[in-house]
Amino acid sequence: MVKLLGAGLVLFAAFAVGFQLKQRLTEHLRQLEGLKEMLLMLDREFSFARATLDEAFLHIAGQGKEPFSGLLTEVAGRMRKEREATLQEIWGSAVEHRRKEFYFLEEEFFILTGLAEN
Repeated sequence: MVKLLGAGLVLFAAFAVGFQLKQRLTEHLRQLEGLKEMLLMLDREFSFARATLDEAFLHIAGQGKEPFSGLLTEVAGRMRKEREATLQEIWGSAVEHRRKEFYFLEEEFFILTGLAEN
């Protein structure tokens, strides 16, 4: 009876770990797709609307999904307040500030941080 209970606990634990891993991978994929969508919207905004950076960020933040809409809103607000700071500094610190909201691998996070360099 104890062996059967132990086997059941092992199966339950394996199921719980697998389910949690599936949730994290699903969120990771959703955020990668959100990043792609954000980049496409930024490209369209700069190509056709000819908006300033802070206006484009706010416009896209209204259409986008979290955590990217929050990131863009924060960057746009800081761009308006901190006129002397560069976009690279503002973007890098905002991304680092919101790091825990992203389910990115280190390499993907490095890419996100470096987006303002180009």
